[in-house]
Amino acid sequence: MIVSHCRQPHTGMPHVPVCWLLGLLLLMTGITASADAAAPSETVQKTGSLTKITIQGRVVCLHEELHQRYGLDMPTQHRHVYGFKTKDDQYFLLLENNLSGALFQDPVVRKRELILTAWLFPDSQIIDVVTMKSIKDGTIHDLYYYCVICAIRTAVPGPCMCCQDDVERVETPLELLDPSAEK
Repeated sequence: MIVSHCRQPHTGMPHVPVCWLLGLLLLMTGITASADAAAPSETVQKTGSLTKITIQGRVVCLHEELHQRYGLDMPTQHRHVYGFKTKDDQYFLLLENNLSGALFQDPVVRKRELILTAWLFPDSQIIDVVTMKSIKDGTIHDLYYYCVICAIRTAVPGPCMCCQDDVERVETPLELLDPSAEK
């Protein structure tokens, strides 16, 4: 039975398998996730079997979104499964990596409107984030973390890889970085 394979390794507690969530996402969006069906809000570039997309929207907990939209039965205390909801109501499942860690670890970033560039895996709505920008007051900002002691820039919050002091979140308007940058 599939449920027997869907237990957390250390607690033995059942959880919703990713394959079930992905299936629900595909059903609720009605999208086949092919590169040809890309929404107008996406910039699409094919590379090998992956598609590079740029999408704008917000990080959401997929459990809570499915509960709100479709009445999914959800425990009060649930583990968040983060996804990305675009402005045109498409949902993408986020993979956590060294470049997307801020989306999982920083609650301030999760509340921001964001522009993500990511690899879209074939036949899915699963993305692997490559870059992220924030939008504040209608202006696009470069978003990163910085250690003022070591002058090291990183994509994730937490301790500096050198001195172990906490890094600071930095959001710099793109026009300050490049006067010719478009808004």
